[in-house]
Amino acid sequence: MNKSAEEWLASTKYIGVTILDPDGWNRKNFEASWAEKITQEEFEKRVAASTITVDKNYQIQLTSTSCHLLEEY
Repeated sequence: MNKSAEEWLASTKYIGVTILDPDGWNRKNFEASWAEKITQEEFEKRVAASTITVDKNYQIQLTSTSCHLLEEY
């Protein structure tokens, strides 16, 4: 399923994630890039390339190509 970045961030899986600097998105055409409908895998790659904060109640696994919230603890 494809969603915009805003839609992915609003989903339950990403509660607690805040993107501070969206380096994973196209800066020259940010609005279009942010609104682009992308897969969850692509969203996680872009999040992994960005500067983020995560709520202290979540554990997160970051790799060079993905970002996964593991669980609330």
